[in-house]
Amino acid sequence: MSSDKKRTIFFNLLLMIASIIVTLLITECIFRLVSPQNLTGSWFVSTDSGLLVNKSSGTAKHQHGDRIVRYSFYEPNFRGTPIKENGIKILVVGDSFTFGFLLEEEDTYVYHLQQYTDNEFGAGVFQYLNAAVGGWGTADYVAYVEDFGNIVKPDIILVFFNGMDINRSVNRGIYTLSDENKLMLKRHILKLPKLKYFINSIPCYQWLIENSHLAQFAKTSILTRQYNSKIRKQTVSKKKLAQQPSSQSNASYEKDSDLVKQTVSRKQLAQMPSSQLNVSHDRDSDLVRALFKRMKIWCHTNHISLCITTTGWYNMSHALGNTNEFFKSIDLPFLDIAPSVYEKIGDNRSEFILHGDGHPNEKGSKLIADMSWKLFIKKQLLEYDRATRKQ
Repeated sequence: MSSDKKRTIFFNLLLMIASIIVTLLITECIFRLVSPQNLTGSWFVSTDSGLLVNKSSGTAKHQHGDRIVRYSFYEPNFRGTPIKENGIKILVVGDSFTFGFLLEEEDTYVYHLQQYTDNEFGAGVFQYLNAAVGGWGTADYVAYVEDFGNIVKPDIILVFFNGMDINRSVNRGIYTLSDENKLMLKRHILKLPKLKYFINSIPCYQWLIENSHLAQFAKTSILTRQYNSKIRKQTVSKKKLAQQPSSQSNASYEKDSDLVKQTVSRKQLAQMPSSQLNVSHDRDSDLVRALFKRMKIWCHTNHISLCITTTGWYNMSHALGNTNEFFKSIDLPFLDIAPSVYEKIGDNRSEFILHGDGHPNEKGSKLIADMSWKLFIKKQLLEYDRATRKQ
């Protein structure tokens, strides 16, 4: 090949690369002007068992309109603070409320609880470790405790029970009932999200999605398409189940603990005959009861105190009936702070939630911290402190 031809090929290659770069820059400018994106990074990772957790290092940017926050992460999968060698460790599990969705670290209710505890018992006596993940349910809490409990070695586990915990536990399929009468659970290994792993492995991916509107749009489009495809497949499976006669559906459920046969959307539940509706409601309650019993056994075996409260944001009785009686039946310390939270909020709910979103804002987060501390957590820690002093 002659030198002139080589130069021509090289020049054409440079021209093509330059054209691609210019096109991307122009497209980026158009997105910034016409369709600006929320430049949010990625902080979710999956374990080998398919459990979704926070990443264990670094930071992540989260944007919603004009609100921009940055989260910090530490081993293993904690937001806000690393494990300290000394002190009584309180492992906190919950969903996006407990994680502190769109809140700076010092505005989360876990942070406020740390301040209240330091003021009561002295700095460094207790340490709160926030392992909460957006989208988690009770099944995720149990799975995290089983997978990471022996690594964290907590002294106390504090659960913030929330409105969607039951539905998520049913739909996630991490655990299913293998024996309804004895409330025995079977754990399943979930499929790892291969597409997400591939995207996360792209060099500079985190920087791109936190700074480029075009990259953020591409990421959102891909993940939305994948999610919609998954929902369509689940809907088809659920419709087939809903069309079965009641007796056949119950027989199939008893014979096969497959997730699809245990998962029914709330819309379909509303359309079911009352006899089928009661069966589905009882199964959900049985699953949650079995999950908390499983966590209780793990904690007892490892000499760990377990206590449960709510975020106070939702009325939990629609799913479990009398929640205090529900947890009393499995002998677990519990208090629903919702009545006190509702009393404080009154008709001014908009003052306590993020604009355009139902999550607590700074004021709402502080309210959850205040109510849970005054009504429940302080008492639990005082009892724990007295018990350990006697030993």
